[in-house]
Amino acid sequence: MNDRKKVYYFKKKEIPYFIAYFLMAFSNVVIANSYLFGENRYDICVFVQYISCILFIVALCTGKYKLRDLIVRGLIGIIVIFITINLRSTEFGVYSLAIIASLNIDSKRIVRFNVISNICFIVSVVLPALIGIIPNDIYIHEGKKAYALGFSYYSNIPYMVLVVTLALFWLANSQKKEKIVLITSIPIQILIYKVSTTRLVLGIYCVFMVAVLLSRLLNTNKKHKVLIFFSAIMFPCAAIITFLISIYYTKNSFFMTLNKLLNNRLEFNARAFRMYNISIGGQKIITSNGGFDADYVNHYFYVDSGYVYTLISYGIIFFIILIFLYSFLFQKAVRDNEFKLAIWCLVICIFSVINNIMLKISINPLPILALDAFTKWNAGKKTKVRLE
Repeated sequence: MNDRKKVYYFKKKEIPYFIAYFLMAFSNVVIANSYLFGENRYDICVFVQYISCILFIVALCTGKYKLRDLIVRGLIGIIVIFITINLRSTEFGVYSLAIIASLNIDSKRIVRFNVISNICFIVSVVLPALIGIIPNDIYIHEGKKAYALGFSYYSNIPYMVLVVTLALFWLANSQKKEKIVLITSIPIQILIYKVSTTRLVLGIYCVFMVAVLLSRLLNTNKKHKVLIFFSAIMFPCAAIITFLISIYYTKNSFFMTLNKLLNNRLEFNARAFRMYNISIGGQKIITSNGGFDADYVNHYFYVDSGYVYTLISYGIIFFIILIFLYSFLFQKAVRDNEFKLAIWCLVICIFSVINNIMLKISINPLPILALDAFTKWNAGKKTKVRLE
């Protein structure tokens, strides 16, 4: 018997897409959020993102499309351009184009490429920091030293490693590989907690592990109607609850205590709602690394919640679209008993309460999977109608 060698190939559309994806992720993870590129890193980041946008547009236009599909893509592109101009944010534009241009490309290959890229990015920043080539900033977090390891903030590595773990677990195509991912992730997460002291990320990781254990008890040959229902409403419910608690947290002692446990995230969310109006097209949120002024007032301001940031910054229309895509993917995963994907959705749903991870395609490619799942479902539905 002759052994057949596995052939690796790229379609014409995939070449510009993966180059653009690499540049997008590199600009966000390494250039903008580490010390490798020095003081001019933000200008370099914007320049690289423009190149990435151009390549995503090339990938989007490559191929044959029906007139209706072309019109739909054109309308989506116009919405993206409108919000990008309104926000003056190349980051939003490049993330949105990464999602749109991913159509007709194997989403699993994109996730695999994302994981490999981010692991390489982490290593490329951490190693120079450990040997002293770039700064390794030390923060005092809750009375403990937190090391940034070459990144601009000590929380960068923890949430990146968390999402990489989720993606690796989803990609694992055998129980043996799943066990390897889970077992190796435990000491890695403990080490990261010791270095960065990010207990919230460690808590989210514990939720992930508990969800994995509970999923083993579910019958994969049975439809779980209760879980299907809750998976459909979890993202909108999490968003609404986050909004209400953030706005009214000062009226309840429990939520005021929760605000302290969440490092004043509810306070910052409430301040964002006071400072900015909710609009259709969104608006740019101006953050501040702050510090104390002469009157000992801390001017630090940053919106960490993905739900709050998406609603205010990207506007009502895009917020509804993104929540719909996440909800669709979550419900479909549960309905099809794809529990690994459902767990990934669950973790992002909870994590988005305290972290702006929903649209960070450079780290979290879940919206790409969501759009892919929706377009395939819609195409299958149309085919079924024609056959009938």
